[in-house]
Amino acid sequence: MYMIPMHNRPRQSMMSAFDTPFFREFFAEPDKLSMRVDVIRQEDAYQLKADLPGVSRENLHLQVDGGVLTIAAEVNAAKQEEQNGYVLSERRSGRVERSFRLEDIDEAAITADYVDGVLTVTLPRLKAEDKPGLRVIDIQ
Repeated sequence: MYMIPMHNRPRQSMMSAFDTPFFREFFAEPDKLSMRVDVIRQEDAYQLKADLPGVSRENLHLQVDGGVLTIAAEVNAAKQEEQNGYVLSERRSGRVERSFRLEDIDEAAITADYVDGVLTVTLPRLKAEDKPGLRVIDIQ
């Protein structure tokens, strides 16, 4: 007779089987707040486009501090539908924020425009003569 070793494995709960990337995506909240961003390099600037559907201009905040551009949006939306005796009422609220480190950007010349739920931020690049270059420091 041979003994078959029994491995001591920690028992996993039934719910841990659902903790895989497939199931996490499947059960994800469809209206989870997010901000999708495209950054386009142009000859003399970068153009940043952020999708913010349903956000009013008053609830959109854009600031530069210490070489970091921060885009923040407050979302407060409600929807109610009635059809064939059924009533659907959904609410969504929260805050979404993204930050970007700015390098070689003329911060004083940054502009922004918000049209149809898309925020477009133009980030002009510094010209070669405006960039801080190598500086030799004399030792006293």
